[in-house]
Amino acid sequence: MNLLAILLLFPQQVPPPNQTVGAEGISLLGALEAEMIALHQKLKPSLVKVRVRFLERGDGSNPKEREILLSGVVLLSNGLFVSPAIPVKGAETEVIRFDGRIFPAVPLVQSKDYGLALYRAKGLRLKAPELASCAGLQVGAVVVSLGNAFGLDGTLDVGYIAGVGRKINEAEGLLQLTNSINPGDGGGILADREGRIIGVLMTSLKEAALHEEGQEHEMMRRSESLSFAIPIDRVFSAFPDYFGMRMPPRPSLGIRVMQMPLEVDGEQPGFRLVVTEVLSDSPAQRAGVQEGDELVVLFGCALNDMSCLQRAITQTGKSAELLIRRGGEKIKLQIQLGSKKERD
Repeated sequence: MNLLAILLLFPQQVPPPNQTVGAEGISLLGALEAEMIALHQKLKPSLVKVRVRFLERGDGSNPKEREILLSGVVLLSNGLFVSPAIPVKGAETEVIRFDGRIFPAVPLVQSKDYGLALYRAKGLRLKAPELASCAGLQVGAVVVSLGNAFGLDGTLDVGYIAGVGRKINEAEGLLQLTNSINPGDGGGILADREGRIIGVLMTSLKEAALHEEGQEHEMMRRSESLSFAIPIDRVFSAFPDYFGMRMPPRPSLGIRVMQMPLEVDGEQPGFRLVVTEVLSDSPAQRAGVQEGDELVVLFGCALNDMSCLQRAITQTGKSAELLIRRGGEKIKLQIQLGSKKERD
């Protein structure tokens, strides 16, 4: 990504026109530099290098030892991490921590749909990273990636979400990125601007096409900038026996909503969202939401259907203004989003 694009993505702390930017001033480049350095320092301890060794047997020749270097993301402090699966029997796997220490790793289970393997490395002892759900993630959101491109430790890149809900073969719900993903980056970190891990780097479209045939996939091979990541929600759900209810918190209003057709002059231009139940001790109940209220605007987003509501609810703990319609009257409420503890 070029410098101009990066500056546009981080428009914080721009000095006013009459401010002289000097040793004591704050420049846009300085603010960007400080933010990127802080993100790299926060994320790097959760990134590991995964080294897989195995014997490759040729046609009638002696077996040769082969080594593959990948990236991995630590998910829990007990030594659990995920990395691209290498379906080779008898392979030996080592994980290299950010400080250079090496630990043997044992594969526990694989997800064929996403091409991931869950490993455990005793003694790894890294702090569990801060995670965030991808629920409500929008195209245009700024993201930071960290991997081991070509074996180079902790390669940082910045970009934005170019698409959501993408599918490659059996892998569904993928995030499309503008970040570059090179060999060795697979299994690396995708994080939001706050340094919370929201996904695991998967592949580039060009790399995915190397295993396919046909004219369509020949065109895919020419793609240089289409990259993908697996949302952290789907990573956790791919290994339910090991993570259970440890999914990242999902924002919740604490209501049940019905999407009803909106008729104007006999036509149906859209929908309206009507509250059918307010859960006890929920953010909605504390804000004063009642059954029968119509949700109109949240976080400045017009709530025209359920997908609009999902996009508007993005971050747990955020306080927002909720505009409702009750009995023909519009009412503004202040609501603070909580963690989703049950599926509405």
